[in-house]
Amino acid sequence: MRKNKGLIIGGLGLLLIVSACHETKEGEENKVGFTPVQCGPGDLQCDLDDPIGLGGTISIKIEGLHGTNVTGFDVEAGDKSVLFVSKRPPSENGNVVLWDVMATGIGEGWLLAKDGREEVDRVKVHIEEVTSFKMLHFLDQLTPDTDEPGLDQVWDISVGSSELFVLANYTASLERAMGRYLYEIDMTDDFKKALNNTCLAASGYFELKFSQPGIHDIEIWMGTLRQVIRFNVKP
Repeated sequence: MRKNKGLIIGGLGLLLIVSACHETKEGEENKVGFTPVQCGPGDLQCDLDDPIGLGGTISIKIEGLHGTNVTGFDVEAGDKSVLFVSKRPPSENGNVVLWDVMATGIGEGWLLAKDGREEVDRVKVHIEEVTSFKMLHFLDQLTPDTDEPGLDQVWDISVGSSELFVLANYTASLERAMGRYLYEIDMTDDFKKALNNTCLAASGYFELKFSQPGIHDIEIWMGTLRQVIRFNVKP
């Protein structure tokens, strides 16, 4: 397994640029490398050895190994009951060919690299149910209080400080699950004003900058899973 390095940008105004390190996994025939990308908020490292959360979507790119030319190859699901694969329009990714992979069933599935109708290589993926989620500070510089009754997390932040938070999903074994999701968020108008982009928040990214002190509670839902989070904004 090799590491595929690149750059990711977190947020729009905050412009955090960090080195991403995604794992390229060789297929069973050692002819094609499969690299997961865009595997969820704060995806500093995507790895096909980690589970994909049920209902979540990741993206895959492929590369030829040991002299294999993958030009014109396609990626398909070996078992369409657990995976749904669709190729992205080239205009969305520049020169990079990507396939979106949605986890539609629990268990093991195969991603197939095909040249026309011929299967050239394959890689196994695991799909598990997401049983919990929580908010993380993007750079791990802040730690929440989790002992406040009636609240899942309390974050202390300062007025005028730009902070980026992301949502992370977990399986029953507390293993972090890959996958892009949409979240429902109940928030006040004052909280919306502090957000750089409300659309990114629905995808699990919260870039915040408060202009005045105060207490702001939000409620986040992913399906039947729920988190109540407080931001305690200090002078």
